[in-house]
Amino acid sequence: SRDLLHKYSGSVEKTKEVLEVFIKAYTEIKDWDVQNIESVSHDILKKHNYSPKEAFMTLRMAAPGEKAPPPLFDIFNLLGKEETIFRLEAALKDC
Repeated sequence: SRDLLHKYSGSVEKTKEVLEVFIKAYTEIKDWDVQNIESVSHDILKKHNYSPKEAFMTLRMAAPGEKAPPPLFDIFNLLGKEETIFRLEAALKDC
């Protein structure tokens, strides 16, 4: 639900920011695999000073739509690049 999407970022604005940053970065990943997804994601945390919970739980609620395991980057890898980005963009539009 929309409330869960914003729960971990703290606001609609922060949710939108997180989703936009990750969508842009994920679009630029050439070799879509767990290692690259995880590496790019952790680089974003450092660059934007996001906490793991703030960013990764927002992504988890946006794409898979669940807050429980399996690991987030494994889910993204299984979904594939296009489907992952599609789901993140859909969540962004729904903000």
